[in-house]
Parts: sequence; C-alpha cells; structure tokens
Amino acid sequence: MPTAERKRAGFALGERVGAGMYGETFRATGGGRADLEALVVDAQLAATPGVEVVLLDEVMPALRSLHHRAIVGTVGAARDGGDLVVVTAAVPPHVTLHELLVAARARGVKLPQEIAAAIARAVIDAAATAHAAEVVHGAIHPRSVLIDVDGNVWLADFAIGCAVAYAVWRGAPAELTRGLTGYVAPEVGLGEEPTPASDVYALGALVFAMLTGELPPGSLHTSPAVERLVQRALDAELARRFTSAVELQENFAEALEDDRWYTATTAELARHVARHRAGGDAVDAATEDLLASLAAASDPPTRGAVDLGFDESTGAGTGVGGSASRRVGDASGSLDALIEDLDASLDAPHAKDDEDEPLTEVDGSRQALQRGRDPISEMLEIERAQTGEPVVPEPAAPERKSGERARRIGRTTAANAAAAAIDSLDALGDDDADAAPAAPAEKPAARPAAKTPAVARTGAGAPSAAGWSGAADPAAGLDVEPPSLRGGKKSLTGLVWLVLVLAAGAGLVWVILDLRAKNAETERKDREAKEEAARETERLKALQEDPGAVRVTSTPDLAAVWLLLGRTPTDTFPLPTANVLELRVELDGHTSVDTIVAAKDWTGAGKVKEAKVAVTLPPGAPATPVPAMPPEPPAEARRGLSPGYGVVHVESTPKGAAVWLLVGQTNTMQYDGLEAGRDYEFKVVKDGYLPGYVHIKAEDWRSGGDPQLPLAAAPKHAMLERDVELVEAPPAPGKPGKPR
Repeated sequence: MPTAERKRAGFALGERVGAGMYGETFRATGGGRADLEALVVDAQLAATPGVEVVLLDEVMPALRSLHHRAIVGTVGAARDGGDLVVVTAAVPPHVTLHELLVAARARGVKLPQEIAAAIARAVIDAAATAHAAEVVHGAIHPRSVLIDVDGNVWLADFAIGCAVAYAVWRGAPAELTRGLTGYVAPEVGLGEEPTPASDVYALGALVFAMLTGELPPGSLHTSPAVERLVQRALDAELARRFTSAVELQENFAEALEDDRWYTATTAELARHVARHRAGGDAVDAATEDLLASLAAASDPPTRGAVDLGFDESTGAGTGVGGSASRRVGDASGSLDALIEDLDASLDAPHAKDDEDEPLTEVDGSRQALQRGRDPISEMLEIERAQTGEPVVPEPAAPERKSGERARRIGRTTAANAAAAAIDSLDALGDDDADAAPAAPAEKPAARPAAKTPAVARTGAGAPSAAGWSGAADPAAGLDVEPPSLRGGKKSLTGLVWLVLVLAAGAGLVWVILDLRAKNAETERKDREAKEEAARETERLKALQEDPGAVRVTSTPDLAAVWLLLGRTPTDTFPLPTANVLELRVELDGHTSVDTIVAAKDWTGAGKVKEAKVAVTLPPGAPATPVPAMPPEPPAEARRGLSPGYGVVHVESTPKGAAVWLLVGQTNTMQYDGLEAGRDYEFKVVKDGYLPGYVHIKAEDWRSGGDPQLPLAAAPKHAMLERDVELVEAPPAPGKPGKPR
C-alpha cells in the first residue's frame, strides 16, 4: 500500500481516501495542484491483459479534451513502481448514489422524485458532453455518481471504467465488470463493443433504480412521458433505443416539462446529502448483506438479460456467468406485501359469509378480537416472561354481546342504511301529499307515538291492520292490509327520485367518457405532431454541414435567455416553424415591443417558409420595466404549426433595432439548430438583476486538429456551454435597496 512519502507518476500520494471496485484512492499533489486524487488500480485488475494498454494508449488521449462541470476531470495515468495510477481532480466530501439508494431501500422508501430528477439531469448532461466528444464511459453505475456536500453531481470513473469495458470487449475476463450487473446493456453482455447507446441503457437503468428502488425490467408507475422515455432508453433493441446521451438529454428535458416535474436545486440536494452524512440514512455493510439475504429468501421471477455474476445489494460476486435474480413486479418480502398478506388472511374466514361480507375491516383477526388483544402483545408477554422483565398488563377489551362483530359493516347493515336513505327521499314527497285535504276520520282515535306502525302477522303470515288504531277497525278481519293512497304516492315519489338519480348518473358517466375520448384523441394528435416535428427537425439538422448547440446556465437560475437575430431590417437564419417564435425588438431611447410569429404568419409551400414582422417602437422609456419573460402565447397561436424551417424578415420604425428570440430559461436552456463556426450573442435576463451577455465567437467552435486548418474544414464542437453570473440591479432613485 502506498504511503504518504511515495510518489507515483510524478505525484505525491497522501492519506487514503477510500477503496472501491477498481482499487484504493489517495489524496495527491503534484503539477502545481493540491486538489487531486490518485486511484491505485487493484493489482489483479492492473495485471489483466489489455487493461493497461487500453487505458494509457486509447482512453487517456481521448479524455484530455473532455471538460464539463459534472465530470470528474482526469489529469493523467501512468505505470510507475509496479502500480497503475490514475490521477483525477478531487471531489469535495460526498456520498455516492449507490449509498443513497441502499439507505433508501433499507428504510423502505424511494428517493424523492425531485432529487432523482436533479441527479439524472446532471448525469445525462455529463454523458451527453462525453458522447459529443466521441467518448464512451462504458461503466456508468450508481457507484460512479457522486453528490458532494454543496449539492453538485459528478460522474466519475471515466478513465478506468472505459478501459475495463473495452478490455472485456477485447477478450479480458467478463468478471471484471461484475460490479456493473443490472447496468450493462444486453448487447455488451453478449460481447459486443460498448457504444454511446450502451451508456444510454446504463443511464436508463440509473433513472429506473432511483424512481423504483429496484433494477429493470419492470414498470416505473410514474408519469407517462418519463415512463416512456426510460423504457425507450432500456429497450433491448438498439434500433428503438436512443442513439446517444445527446438525444436522451433533449428528450429527458422535454419529458420533465411535459409531466411538470420539479427538479431539486443544488441547495436541496445539499440538504439531502447532509441528512445522509449526519447518519439519518446511514447503512453499514452488514445491513446491506442482511437486506440482500432477505431479498434472496424468496424465488422471484428472473431477468431475461445477461447477468455478469454480481449481486447489486451486497456487492458480492456470484461467479462468471452467475445469475443474480432480480424481482420483477413482485413485492414479496417487503413490509407492504406482508401487510397485504395479513389482510388477506384476516378476510379469508369471512368470505364464506354471504349475508355479512365485510365492507371495511379495521381491527385484527376474529381470534385476536375474541381474546381482546393482538398477537404482538402476546409475543412481547412471552419474551418478558423468558427474560424476567415485569409484564405490563394491557387494558381489557370492552365487553360485547356474544356473536357481535367488532367494528364491522355487513351487507345487512348496509341494506338497512340504504332503506333509511330511501325513506328520507320519500319524505321529500310528503310535502305535496300533506297539502291535499285529508278525509275526515269517524272519530279522533289516539295513534301510537311511533311514526312507522308495527304491522303484526296473523294466521299464515298475513298482515293485520289492527295496529293502525287503538279502536276497532272495520277492516280488521281482512287478511290483506287495505291499500293506502298516501303510501302509494310515497312509493311513486321514491321511484321518480330513483329514476332521476339514475338518469343523472348515466348522463354524468356519458359526459366523463366523452371527455376522456376527446382528451385521448387530442393527446394522440399532439403526440403525433410532436414526433413528426422532431423527426423533421432531426432530418434538417442532418443536412447542415456543422450542426451546433449552445447550453447556457446562470446564477441565479430561472432567467430568460434571448438570442440576437440581427438588427432591423434583417432576415434571420432559418428558424424552426414547429413552435411559436417569441421576438423582442429593442432600441435605445424607445420602448421595447414583444411580438410572436404564429402559424398564420408563415407563407410559402413545402418545408421552407417565410414570415414578415413589422413593429413600431414608441419613443421614450417604458413606464414600468419590461419583464424578463414575456407572457405565454395564446393557445390558438399554436394551432396549424407544422415542422420545417423558415426565415423571418423583421422591420421596425425607426430602423436599427435589435431583434431577440426567446430560446429558453436557465438552467434547462439548450438551443439546437445553430451552425457551428459562426458568431452568436445571447442575453440572459432576470427580473431584479442586470442583464448578462454570452458571446460565442466562431473560433470557439474549433475542436482541436491542426490550428492552421481553416475553420470551415476543422473539426468543431457539437455543443458549447456557458455560465453567467448575474448581478443585482441597483435600486431605483428614491427607492430603498433590498434588506440584507
């Protein structure tokens, strides 16, 4: 083991930070930097044929130009003193996503949805940057995802993970990837080359694990757009899976927006990590092993995917080609499943009772109710008796009559309640009956106090009318009760009310079904239109010589991002016609004007269209500041939009005004459809802050290669990222500033 005095690959190794599946990590200094860590690769892994060659000769040259705020940067790698060392940037105190998942599973909960969304977005962004630079991670796993105390998410193990994945593809033992079980794409498990699409599978499994607490396959039981996206990322057929994290990144952002998911901020992530580090979610290795043994006690269905012989719960290998079976849609062994099994066993004795089948069950089993105590109390009493602890008597259950069922509602009781409800409806019709003149009685005989007469049965069960009056009744000798006009009217009124209620219910059901059908049809059309627009956009982007994208973030976030299109009169570069375009025309000394380009504004046939916009700018400053984000365009403006690209011709009075296009909101803003190798200017605006600007120069797109090569022929970045620090606006004259 290296000591503090040892040097490896020109770096001084300090204290040991920890150990993982690839080896031991130490603090390191060197090259003028003190914020480094050195991974001393496990000796057996380093000696595996192919690992060192792939790492030093192929992976490291590709990683030198890979930079992203969520990627743990690789500084260097070398074989020195018998050790294979990988030096990376140090990450502040952190936890791994694997630790968060294990802790959540131990507590019987899942990661909060907003926490999972924030982690997934950061990891997908990091992978998208790597794929745009033609770098495949090859070993994405919860252990390679780090969340530091400040709430920043990091994707680690780029160098060693990629080296191991490619070494296995070239013939190294498959057990080297045993720690990646569940996150290895099916085609990679079958011996094919790792690709960006295999990273997409791992990312899909990562999101699946965060939202369900389990490994795929299965259903997430979440919102529809996110469900569809994850299932597509996990598709075993490469033709249906996202081709790279770049494509996944765009679709993931749209899915979160469509399903209206909230994404946690870095501060909220930091609080979540702080709770874990404080011990609230801590789980030791023994607990992980116990959970794994409990999960393996049953015989669940097994996955159809290739298993590389590693148990996710314990981190223990099962041998090359072993099968670590995973549960698919089976909750056996969980607390919820145990409760469901108990409920089923309690209800089973009553299933034979057709007369009083329970509608609600609150208490425990019949035996427990008859004893007046629960099984847990008996177990505690037995344990106290064995250990000698005093037994604390429990309060006796209240006495009840023999045969009485505690706190149960049977069918008979429900029928009586229904009859009482119908009588209350009949009472509403009695008002009309009482208004009619009653027939005079022969004598004012006293009636019983009860409102409903008790009809006695005589003979063979025929009803007797003697109970209607205390005096002798001429009809007392009849076997059938005389018909009552008032009673018939009550029954008729109740029947009318029943028919009205049923008719109203049927009408309501019809309305609901009709609305569902209309909503489903609308959703289908919107989905088809969006898919067609996406396909057309991708087709047109493919026609560009050097397609580019720009991602802008800001501190604070939730700021509007505007792209400068030119100064009037101007013709814009081709803009997508599948969306409503929101323009802002500005000129110093004049009030800005916001306008939109809707479907009705486009002219021309086919996929190439043209729109004309003319605005007049009022002189003078506006009475109130222009909001950073304009109002949402009306719904009718989206009707009739079709995929394609078009040029917008903008004129203004007076001329020379700047024309800005709203392209998004930080920190989710990424604008595609640009041409790499051109100048662009973005303005970042947030209410209460001074505007921030991002200037993209043509040379910024150059991605290595011969510097003497003309930019048009040089390789270019597929995406550029910029971050803006906004400054609070000074208070207006005569107004106090913000309290501090």
